[in-house]
Amino acid sequence: MTASSKIKHETRGKINLGQTTISAAYITAALVVLFTAQLHNNLAFDVVLLLGSFIIFSLARAGQLMLNRRAKAGGFALIGLSIAVDLVAALTLLILGGTVVSVTTGLLIWLAGMTVVRVLALLKDAATPVKELRVATVFTLLATLAVFLVRADAIAAIGLFGAYTVVIGIFGMIAAFDHGRNAK
Repeated sequence: MTASSKIKHETRGKINLGQTTISAAYITAALVVLFTAQLHNNLAFDVVLLLGSFIIFSLARAGQLMLNRRAKAGGFALIGLSIAVDLVAALTLLILGGTVVSVTTGLLIWLAGMTVVRVLALLKDAATPVKELRVATVFTLLATLAVFLVRADAIAAIGLFGAYTVVIGIFGMIAAFDHGRNAK
C-alpha cells in the first residue's frame, strides 16, 4: 500500500471517520431519547438507556482509535480518557441501582468527565478543529451545570442528555467534514 493510498484509506475522501463514528453514536442516542419519551417515567428504563449509551459511546471511541491511526499521541490519550469516563459513568449507574440519584449522578460524572476531556483537548490542540471544540466545551460545561441544577428530576436530566447528545453529535459531524477541508 503506497503512502498516498494509505492516507486516502484512513480519511475516506478527506472525512474524519473516527469523528464521524462517535458523532453518529451521539446522534443515535439523541434519537433514542426522543423517540422513547413516553418511557422516561420508568427509572429502570432511564438507567438502561444511559448505560447502553455510555457503552455504545465507549465502543464508538474504540472505533475512533482504530480509524484514526495517524492521530497524535495526545489524541490517543484523550480518547482513552473518554473511554474511561464512559465506563466509570456506566459503573456508577450499575452500583447505585435504579434511583433518581443514580441517573443524575451517573450523568453528572459523565458530563463532568467530558468537560475535563474537552478542556484538555483544547489545551493539547487535538485533531478536532478548534472552533467546533470551543463550542462543544462550553456546551458541555453548560449541560453539566444544567443537570446539576435539575439533579432531583431524572426526566429533566434525561431530556438534557438528549439535547446535549444531539448538539454535540451535530458539531462533531461538522468537525468531521471540516477535517476534509483542512486536510492537505
